[in-house]
Amino acid sequence: MVWNSPMWYLPFIVATEILACAISKLLNKISSKVVLLLAVCVGMLSYYLLRLHSLFMELETVIYLFPFFVFGFLLKDIDFLKHRCNPVVGIMLVFAGSVLGKFNGAPGYLSDTYNNYLLFLVSASCICIGIISLVQYADIKCSTVEYIGTNTLAILVAHKFPIMFCSIILSSVLHISIENEAVSFIAGTVVAAISIAGCLIVERIMERICPVLIGKSTNS
Repeated sequence: MVWNSPMWYLPFIVATEILACAISKLLNKISSKVVLLLAVCVGMLSYYLLRLHSLFMELETVIYLFPFFVFGFLLKDIDFLKHRCNPVVGIMLVFAGSVLGKFNGAPGYLSDTYNNYLLFLVSASCICIGIISLVQYADIKCSTVEYIGTNTLAILVAHKFPIMFCSIILSSVLHISIENEAVSFIAGTVVAAISIAGCLIVERIMERICPVLIGKSTNS
C-alpha cells in the first residue's frame, strides 16, 4: 500500500504477531535453536534467491527480521538475563558488531535491503547481545527507562508523527545540515527524546479513551 508506506511497520507488526502466535506453539514441541536455524535459512533463501521485496502485510519484512524474534526465545530458554557476562566481552561484541555493520552498510528496512543479509544478522545480533550484557553487568535500574519499556507499543504506533514534525522543523526552519555524523547524532538524539515524550503523552490519552489500541484493557 503505497499510501501507507510511512506507516509500514504497523502491518508489519500485525503480521509478526500472527506468525509469532503459531511459532510460539511450535516452540513447545521444537527446540528454539532449530526454529532459529530454519528462520535464518528461510530469510537467506528469500533474500538471495527469491529476492522478495513486496508481499501482502509486509510479510517479506517479517521473514527477514523474524530470526531476531526467535533469537529472543532462545535467550529466554537459556535464561540469558540471569548470567552476568564479562563487560570486556560485551564491549568487544558491540565493537565487532559496529565494525561489521559499518563494513556491510546501513540496512533499509522499508525497502528490505540489507546488503549482505547474513552479515547483517550477525552484526545486529552482536550489538544487541553486547548492549544487553553491559546493562545486565552494570545492574542498571531506571524507573524512566522501565516506564518507556512498558509502553513500547504506544511509542511504536505513534512515533512517526513527532519524528516527521521535528524533521520538517529542523530542515526548513532551523536549516540544520545533518550530513555531518556528529551533528546527525545530536539532532537524532534530540528528535528521539522529543518523539518518545510526545508518544508517552499520547499513550496516556489513548489509555483513557481506547486502551485496546495500545494492548491494554479496561479490565486490567
